[in-house]
Amino acid sequence: MYFLNTIVALAATLILSVTAAPTDIATIQVSRNEQDHTAPATQCGWFYYYGEGEQQPLYANGYYENLEEFSVMGSILVQTCFCIVYKAVTAVVVPPVGSAASLPTQIVHGEHDTMEQLTKNNQALSELITDDPTVSNGCGSASVSHITPQTPYPRIITLDVGGRKYKTSIATLLAESGLFRVQLSDRFTWAPEADGSYFLDADPDLFEHLLRFMRRPNVFPLFYSKAAGFDYNLYSQLEEEAEYFQMDELHAWIKKKKYLEAIVTKMDCPITMDLADISLGTTCGPNVTCDRYMLPRVRKVYICPRDIVVHRGDPNRCGAACRRAQGDEEPEFEEETYVEVVSVRNEVIFKAEACRLE
Repeated sequence: MYFLNTIVALAATLILSVTAAPTDIATIQVSRNEQDHTAPATQCGWFYYYGEGEQQPLYANGYYENLEEFSVMGSILVQTCFCIVYKAVTAVVVPPVGSAASLPTQIVHGEHDTMEQLTKNNQALSELITDDPTVSNGCGSASVSHITPQTPYPRIITLDVGGRKYKTSIATLLAESGLFRVQLSDRFTWAPEADGSYFLDADPDLFEHLLRFMRRPNVFPLFYSKAAGFDYNLYSQLEEEAEYFQMDELHAWIKKKKYLEAIVTKMDCPITMDLADISLGTTCGPNVTCDRYMLPRVRKVYICPRDIVVHRGDPNRCGAACRRAQGDEEPEFEEETYVEVVSVRNEVIFKAEACRLE
């Protein structure tokens, strides 16, 4: 009410000051199409006046021509004050949508209860968060745009690599491959196939290893078998593919042959035994190999002079009777063939840290 009283008092003051002023007050110089014209005129709200109370619509360019001297300044200013008061009373402040002050507030006529005002504000807030894109504030409407982020590619993508389908996420491809960061960017248009997949002309077998690394980039691939050892051909091909797809970590790891550090072979000292001494129940673990090599040998065996079998090969077993039978003759020996077994134990140790990202 205090605000309204102030506006009314201001309007009354302006009216009194105008009625005391002469009617022929000013000449407004306006220019249009580089020609000067003298046209006494004034404007209020959406009208301008000329002549005796005659009014015409106000054009957007704001130029007035051939206006007669006007003599109703007092009534014009009365309408001006009325427009000011009307707009002040009915004005609605609509801050930008999304700000903390985005509730439409109104200057309320009369005395209103605080709870009633809060209820109106809550209703206005409910209108703002509805799905209706148009929000009314009592004196018009404001358009609210619901912006939903859109990307040119789905979050889950199906790749057709050389005829084989791979389903993965966009985040997986973008994280490790520089090629996919360009391929899936706004700078490049990659049209999908009829089934929604995206074709990629590459080796599907090699891409399987690349995708496995992209999904777990902290584990490098190990191509090794106990029988064949390292698959050097596969490493060579994968190195080229990693360079093409701009997978720098994988490419550098293969190029430096870091995979050779992942397998260590521990070899024990060879053990030589007779074939008769070999235990048939010997077992080895899955990462241990026990290799045995058979070697034919020839050795000399002592012959007892009394031909006692148990004394064969060991002269210490012969007693006094054997020595008397031997007399002054040299001990006899004969050649005997036998098989010597050489056992070699190898243990293959896998060093997992060599295949992990440092």
